[in-house]
Amino acid sequence: MNPTTWESGSPRERSPQLGATPARRLLVFQLMEGPIVRVPLHITVSGARQIGRLKKVGCLLVSEGQRILGLLSADEWNRAPDGDPVWMWMRRSIGDIQPDADAREALTAMVRQGTSFLVVSAGALVLGVVTERRLRHALGRTPPAAAAALASIDNDTDNDNSASDLPWAAAG
Repeated sequence: MNPTTWESGSPRERSPQLGATPARRLLVFQLMEGPIVRVPLHITVSGARQIGRLKKVGCLLVSEGQRILGLLSADEWNRAPDGDPVWMWMRRSIGDIQPDADAREALTAMVRQGTSFLVVSAGALVLGVVTERRLRHALGRTPPAAAAALASIDNDTDNDNSASDLPWAAAG
């Protein structure tokens, strides 16, 4: 019997530990939004809105040449004035993540970097975007770093900041 083929043996025989069930990891590529549409930095919100609707996407990457500068979501393009350039309303891009990264790692990275989205890329190839909103919905929990930060703010009586002032509390 060959334990490396799917057809041979029971799951217990193929598992490195008897009775062990592999934990199901939720990966970034399973949650990313795509296809990705880029718009130039100088385009107006009205133009971006039209592109988003024509392409049937919920967000647009804002770029200058090949460099990604931020993200403009349907929430932003729907509340922004038509004539404003997209750079005035975009959320700035701080980081990217590999498609095979764990979803919990991505959410923790967002909290640490103070951003509500990450560009999903494999080398120079942009594959999609993963948002904090989608990660939180899929994971159904608050990451430990965010929970600790919120707890410290709640316990700080001298601090007049509310949780909505925190970068990860913004809609993502």
